[in-house]
Amino acid sequence: EGHAVLGWRVVPCDESVLSERARPDSPIIRQFFLSSNALAADALERKLYVIRRRIENEMQSVDGFYIASCSSRTIVYKGMLTPEQLPRYYRDLADTQCVTAISLVHSRFSTNTFPTWSRAHPYRLLCHNGEINTLRGNTNWMRVREGTLTSRVFGPDLEKLYPIIGSDQSDSATLDNVLEFLVHGGRSLPEALMMLIPEAWEGDALMDAERRAFYEFHASMMEPWDGPAA
Repeated sequence: EGHAVLGWRVVPCDESVLSERARPDSPIIRQFFLSSNALAADALERKLYVIRRRIENEMQSVDGFYIASCSSRTIVYKGMLTPEQLPRYYRDLADTQCVTAISLVHSRFSTNTFPTWSRAHPYRLLCHNGEINTLRGNTNWMRVREGTLTSRVFGPDLEKLYPIIGSDQSDSATLDNVLEFLVHGGRSLPEALMMLIPEAWEGDALMDAERRAFYEFHASMMEPWDGPAA
């Protein structure tokens, strides 16, 4: 209610720039548009997040299906590409009418996961070099929490998000799932990141009391996602 599908188009891509290895695996890419006259900016972002999660849950059995972004604020371009190939493959990025306040490019070699287009960086809110040592425990705890979660901002939409963490993902994508759940649930991005990846606060005698209190309080509701990556 309050949403209308405006339409969709094929994203203009140039497969001639791809390597011989990447070309057979390149996906068919579509860009779709939604509109809403009934929701304010934050509520619209939250509803788009719910819509995306519902689509992903329905399509989880379809191999290779992936929604790179569904947002009124951010567009994600990703793929098995080098930085130099990015604007040549996604021709939108070479169009002078394509203007943004900020852009972030992340490039890495695939290490602990098999390279695929869906696992390429960036994700929806995060660029992160994987290798989360506590990943299995973190994932299990999030699954357990789904049975007791409540949310005033999501309301009846909350159960449409489950499972919060998608299956068959990289470490970074798993962390990104939880980060966006916290952000769309009402927390600021810095607050959510400090909850998930806290400083080593317990043994730091020089840390100010207010920051220490923040970490101590949130340690009771979220375990750290520890690892060597940045």
